[in-house]
Amino acid sequence: MDKKNIAIILGTRPEAIKLLPVYKALQQTKELIPILISTGQHKEMLNNIFTLFDVTPDIELNVMQPNQSLTELTARLFSSIGQKLAANHYHTVLVQGDTTTALVGGIVGHYQKSHLQNYIFSVNLPSSEGKKKCGLPFSAIIEASKQPLSPRYEFYRTRPDCTTLEFAAN
Repeated sequence: MDKKNIAIILGTRPEAIKLLPVYKALQQTKELIPILISTGQHKEMLNNIFTLFDVTPDIELNVMQPNQSLTELTARLFSSIGQKLAANHYHTVLVQGDTTTALVGGIVGHYQKSHLQNYIFSVNLPSSEGKKKCGLPFSAIIEASKQPLSPRYEFYRTRPDCTTLEFAAN
């Protein structure tokens, strides 16, 4: 079985707090190779979180410049993330949140033919045993990677037999 590269793109402290446990869990799998890409949007705060989680980013983009506008940051992110994703084949791109990093990472991941997966809001699918839980389990990242998340989420969100939403680690 070929190992699949999973890009995890983050740039702010809240993104790191939520995505680093996912990164560490993916490191334990045999079939996935997680690649941590830090944009450095909040570099000083990120360094503390990286130390806390005992993690070093695989790729650091260092996109911040003094007095840059949001437009300049966005343009720099599109260029930097685009180059890194184009240089390697990523089976899946993980982003989280409502930051410029998450926005650009998601867009570039989508257009690089990578699948965008906002895992933090993913939860258990109804199992074959008939459990009535809705969402996407951690273990289904590979299986679901050929389909966009939005239609799958909408289907499970609107199912009348879905009674609970749960966060699932596996």
